[in-house]
Formats: sequence, C-alpha cells, structure tokens
Amino acid sequence: MLVTFIIPVLNGKGTIAEALTSILNQKFDDMEIIVIDDNSCDGTENIVNKFTQKYSNVHLYENKITRGASYCRNFGIKKAIGQWIFFVDSDDLLVANTLSMHLEYLQEENDLVVGSYKQKKSNKSEVILNHNLGEKTVLDENTLLPYVKRYCHEPYKYTLLVHCWGKFYQRQKIEENDILFDEKLSQLEDVNFNFKYLMFCRKVFFTCDPVYVYRISDDSSSMSKKSGTEDMMFENMETAYSSVKYFINKEPPIINKFEAEALLNHLLATTLIIWFIRLSRVFEFWGLYRTLRVHMKQAFGRGYIKSLVYMRGNSYLLHLFFKGNKPFLMALMLKAKLFL
Repeated sequence: MLVTFIIPVLNGKGTIAEALTSILNQKFDDMEIIVIDDNSCDGTENIVNKFTQKYSNVHLYENKITRGASYCRNFGIKKAIGQWIFFVDSDDLLVANTLSMHLEYLQEENDLVVGSYKQKKSNKSEVILNHNLGEKTVLDENTLLPYVKRYCHEPYKYTLLVHCWGKFYQRQKIEENDILFDEKLSQLEDVNFNFKYLMFCRKVFFTCDPVYVYRISDDSSSMSKKSGTEDMMFENMETAYSSVKYFINKEPPIINKFEAEALLNHLLATTLIIWFIRLSRVFEFWGLYRTLRVHMKQAFGRGYIKSLVYMRGNSYLLHLFFKGNKPFLMALMLKAKLFL
C-alpha cells in the first residue's frame, strides 16, 4: 500500500461525500482511506457507510464520544498500512490527479513531500498559495533552518509547517519515532506535530503543483476551523511551540541560545496578535479589551514582547500598541479594522 488518507470528521454530512469522491477520483488503486467519525449527530456515518459498501479500501471507525481531531488522526495513524500518510480535513478536497503528479517525488529519497494548495473562500475564486517557496524547492540541512527562521518571524507568510494537510509523511518515520498529535491541543496541533516530524527529516521536497483545496466557510462545525479554548490559549501556545523550541535547540546547536530564545518569543508574540485579530471578529469591544488586557499582561510577564520585531507590510500602529502594552487602544483599533 502506497498512501493512506486519514480523515477526521465531526458533523460533516454536507461535505464528507465530496471529500471522499475527490480522493477516489484519483484513479489510483494503491491507496486506502480511513475515516474517523468523532461522534457525529447529523448522519455523517450513514454517508460514509455507503462508500465503505462500495469501495473495499474505504474504512470507517466511529468514536462513542467526541475526542477531537488530534485523537482521530492518531487513531488513523495506528490503523494505517500505507507507506505514506496524507491527512485530509472533511470539508476540503484533493486536487484532481494529485497522486499521479506527485508519484515520482514519493519514489525518491524524500522524507516529506509538500505541494502548494488552493484556498477557496465562500463565493470567491480560488487562490493558489505556495508557502513563499519556489517552483521546486529542496529544504535540507543547509536551507531548512533559514526557512524556519522566516516562519518564526512571519508565520502567516511562511506556512509550509502550519498545517498537516497537503503533505505526504513517511509512516515508518512516524511509527519508529513515536510521533503523534498532542491530544490536549485544539489549536496549533499541526505545527506541534510537524516540528516533531521535522526533527527526523533530512530532505523536505516542495513542488508548486497544487495538491489540496483548502475551503474556508462559516460552518462552525468544522473540526479544524474551530477556535481553541480562549482561557487556555496562552498555555496551549507554549505547549504547541515546544516542538519548535526543541527543533531549533537540537544537538548539535544550529543557532545560539540567545537567537533561539528571541525567535521563539517573537513567534509567540506574533501568534498572540493573530489570535487577537481573529477574536476581534467575534468579541464585542469590552470583551475584547478584557481579553487583550489579561493576555498582554501575561506576555509581558514572560518576556515575550521584548523580542517582537516590526515586520514590513504589517500595521505599525498595531505593533506599537502591542509593544507598548496598550490593550484599550489595540482593542479600539482592531474593532475599527484600522489594521487592514
């Protein structure tokens, strides 16, 4: 078996059939699809069962209680028999002919194979995103660290390691090194997993050929697009980025400890800003202000803000208000959408 596709799903009645069809239409026999239904209550399992009855390589497992996307993916990893593992969200799609286009890269000595992806927002045209990499790029011991540094500075631009979907992982490498998703995390679990996997990679191959369609909708039932528990977000970020810390501090040291600390602090501070922007879309002003006040105080107490560097192209005022610990002005600016 060459490829195992793993799909966690929670109340995906409206999208799971299309996701499965996009994989089965690859016209590639040497694959299996593992669907883990996370205790759906909308009849998702009935739709998937129709596929299992028709296709012998489609398998459904059902959780009796809701366990989360990380648990589901870990369960799928343990059941997988494919040489490569590919994660799919239940509301996304594979690009047509993805497997045939990437087959040669799976047969080479690559530890991780990644393609560009198409981002599709509701009622808008698709945009192809390439993680700020060239047409065909090899990231190895000489080029991987510079990319990771760019990711730490601008995680919203250098996105190769942000998601688990759109990638082919070696199952043997995952199993031999006991690499699993952290089931306590509801956000950033993909980053945590990817950097744990990266610890054992010598060669990452990227091709600009699109492999995946990432669909963004307002459907709050989507597992991967739910917000995490806001009260625990700060602690969850530290847990999630612990694998980034281990990677940039691995032996032998690839950068000095002072630069490593500054990179991590900047990454944490930048992630908080991204989180605040998202919260501004759902919180009323005073709720947003109280949240900013609490978490900015924590960020200053841990010393994260001191390493925050202004990145060209971003809002300078937003940067100043955050670095100056001005939660009221920052909340006002976010609600007025003056950062755009």
